[in-house]
Amino acid sequence: MFAIFSLQLLAAEKKGITYKDLPLDVRNKFENVYHYKTPPVVNAEGDTVDWYSPPLAECYNLKKDCKCNVESKGGVITNPYFVITSCGKESEISWEILQRVFIIKNDSIYFPNAKNAATTTGESRAFNIKLDTINFYVQKMN
Repeated sequence: MFAIFSLQLLAAEKKGITYKDLPLDVRNKFENVYHYKTPPVVNAEGDTVDWYSPPLAECYNLKKDCKCNVESKGGVITNPYFVITSCGKESEISWEILQRVFIIKNDSIYFPNAKNAATTTGESRAFNIKLDTINFYVQKMN
């Protein structure tokens, strides 16, 4: 019961912003993450054995000495959410966020509000999502 209330409370605290309204360093980090991909791994016979695939959730803190951790909590079917922790602060964000890239700047966490969760094996996230066409959320971390 607490998790449901907690997620509803946090949902009310997040604020919608546009791509252009993102701080420049946050926007640049999203661009780097969304355009990142590694080349495929090819074996001696010339067969591709491993393609890049974006992770389920990614988190970055712009403060270089602060690591960022994303952990899944709640039930698999009911009320799943992520707990993002960095530099002694944390935030809970629902699994309803489909593009799970979280960028932290100071005490705020930024994340996309996309209607599409598609990723394509072997391609960067930008292959399916054009960042300048979607909105974002910003939320204070506790």
